[in-house]
Formats: sequence, structure tokens, C-alpha cells
Amino acid sequence: ITGITSDNPGEFTYEWIRNDGESDSVITGAGTATYTLSANDVGKTVKLRVSSANYSGKLTSEGVSVGKATPSNLEFTSSETATYNGNTVTVVATGANENTNAITYSIESGTGEATVNADSGEITVTKAGTFTVTATKAASTTYSGQSAQQTLTVNKGTPDDFRSEERRVGKEGRS
Repeated sequence: ITGITSDNPGEFTYEWIRNDGESDSVITGAGTATYTLSANDVGKTVKLRVSSANYSGKLTSEGVSVGKATPSNLEFTSSETATYNGNTVTVVATGANENTNAITYSIESGTGEATVNADSGEITVTKAGTFTVTATKAASTTYSGQSAQQTLTVNKGTPDDFRSEERRVGKEGRS
């Protein structure tokens, strides 16, 4: 804030103010020239009011709207390909650690068919092919939500070692 230009303004008093869209309230404990935003400020407007010991009146800054912070990137760390073997495939996404909400998973079938456990990312494949897997972290009170997508290709597998029994047919036609 600029505006007090006297050679002797005296001591300044600082009041940080939070507005919730309806009313102003002085932020308790914020009586210095600097203020570090907190989770309580998200979605609100914060402004500074300054007064001088030697002058009447107060100067008030323009308000600054405080939005949610953007967490680090959410990204997949698992392989983009797998081979169908009748078992499950697990996808893993990491990141956005500042946001403590859990990562949830969803799947859209492409040329293949599968289901996914929303909490663990474990995919049960019923038909080899491609899938789009989405990992999502919902917004918290201080961080915006994020999502990431990965195309997973599950290639056709080969049957496990299949042993055919040799059948002998006897004279009577029995096996």
C-alpha cells in the first residue's frame, strides 16, 4: 500500500481482513506488514488495512481472491502394456501428494473388456485389447482436484503349458 507520503507518519498499524462474500472480519493474530495465506482463506477475499499513528483515517488495499492451490502432477507409474494371462493387472498412479485425498480409478473399455477396483487400481481383464484408465484425486479444502489418464494395452496371451494326454485306443475301442 502506498499513499502515506509524510516525512513523519508515525507507527503503522496493520489489520488483515478476510471477506466471505457477505462481511469483513479481522484475521486474529495477523497484525504485521506481511501475512501468509492459510486454508481458512481459500474461497475468500483477503485485504490489508493500514493506519498511521500521526494521521487520521485508514488506507485499505484492494482485495485479493484466494483460490485453491494446484498440487503436483498426478501421473501413472505403471506399465502401459501387459499380457493377458487370466490374472489381474494393477495400475498405479502417484503424485499430488499435497492433496491427502485417496486416488480412485475408473476404466473405459476400448477394444477390450475389463473392470477395475476403484480403490486399488486392480483391473480384471475379460477380453484382451485397449482400455483407458483414469486416476482421480478429488479436490480438498485447499487443493484443486486432478486426474490423469493412461491407455493400457493388454495383449493376447498364450495358453499355459497345456499338456494333452495321449490316449490309446484299445482293441475294444475304449480309451
